[in-house]
Amino acid sequence: AGVVSRIIALMRDGNEHAKYLGAGALQALALDDPTTTLDNGHQAAICQAGAVPLLVGMLKGGAPARGSAREQGVYEALQTSAAAALGTLAESEVCKRMIVQAGAIEPLVAIAMFGSDNTKLTAIGTLDVLQFNANDVKAAVQNAGAGSLLKGLQQYGSDILRESAADVLHGLQAAPKQLTPEQRVEGVKELRLKHQERREQLMEQARIMYGGVQTPFKVTNPEARSQSVEYMLT
Repeated sequence: AGVVSRIIALMRDGNEHAKYLGAGALQALALDDPTTTLDNGHQAAICQAGAVPLLVGMLKGGAPARGSAREQGVYEALQTSAAAALGTLAESEVCKRMIVQAGAIEPLVAIAMFGSDNTKLTAIGTLDVLQFNANDVKAAVQNAGAGSLLKGLQQYGSDILRESAADVLHGLQAAPKQLTPEQRVEGVKELRLKHQERREQLMEQARIMYGGVQTPFKVTNPEARSQSVEYMLT
């Protein structure tokens, strides 16, 4: 709990780089063991510590209309890291409800419309985890315009995006089932892992073609390291 509180404080008070690193750290802490359905309790603890409003705020942020390419890149990196963290936290039913109530659905749909392939893939994966077996969330995702977005990605997106968009559409149209708590945990984890695997495939393609997925963050001042999340957690 102490580490989570420090990360959240750094994200709240720090610069964009701290927010980016903090979202990644929270996502890493939120991960359960993929080989078991046992819940380590980290997801709910992170959400109850106040992470959700910060992460949703990162989704809603945007670069100035006439911002530089680097500024645009910074805000897209923030949105992508926030979406990834929320997608992992949303495995928890407690977190899912907090994420939906915080207003995450509309900005997730928006960044899936205008972001890079990596951002699109991350956002629709998070929407898929949120809608899992929940009629009210399915309706909210549809009302935010996800249906037409996903059909467009299915028609014009890359192979990986088309595959993911088809799966999310299928999930939105599927009727909820009566699941035991264990079945729900297993089902939502399987869904999240599937989208994570596709993101890893996309990153591997980027590594082969472009040398990797670059971030716009650079620490040119050695003294700035003392204010980074990486430093504070060592």
